[in-house]
Amino acid sequence: QMCALDENQNTDSTEKLAVEDVVKKDSPSKEGEILAILKGIKGILGDNDRLLKMNAEMHDELVKLRNSFIEDVKRPYIKGYLQIYDRLDDLFKANTESSSPELANAMNTVNNIKLNILDILEEFDIELVEPEINSVFNPKEHRALTAVFTDEPEKDKTIAAVKAPGFYDAKNNRCFRTSIVEVFKFQS
Repeated sequence: QMCALDENQNTDSTEKLAVEDVVKKDSPSKEGEILAILKGIKGILGDNDRLLKMNAEMHDELVKLRNSFIEDVKRPYIKGYLQIYDRLDDLFKANTESSSPELANAMNTVNNIKLNILDILEEFDIELVEPEINSVFNPKEHRALTAVFTDEPEKDKTIAAVKAPGFYDAKNNRCFRTSIVEVFKFQS
């Protein structure tokens, strides 16, 4: 046994061991052998550090790939929920002024389903964004369906009507779907 470490000694790779600590002064013939072993250990520890760094980099890359995969899988489901929401919203808007109690009851159910869909979308970090009438048109957040001509210059490039709300991806801090709007256009 050339060198035995007791259980309380630190084996950290950054600790430097002096030859004098390992080799007795009266055994110079073993000094070269022990130096070679220590150099080998130092090389192994250096390789271990390199492997740990590579492992951490690979882990980070796998996490990114997993997150991207999850987003790719979720996207079609979210788009499907948005289509259902839009159809229910159109149905609700077209029938809100009915005097029939049966239809009013049905529209109440439709509205509750819309609210349930919004709850599901929130679980995916997707939030409803409904622009206000007369707010400034922003092409990053709104898609202009048609222009509504106006003789009022202050209304130019503002929202005249909202045809479909937009949705915001809060997790990724970006617009998931732009609002579909009609935009005022000044015409003298």
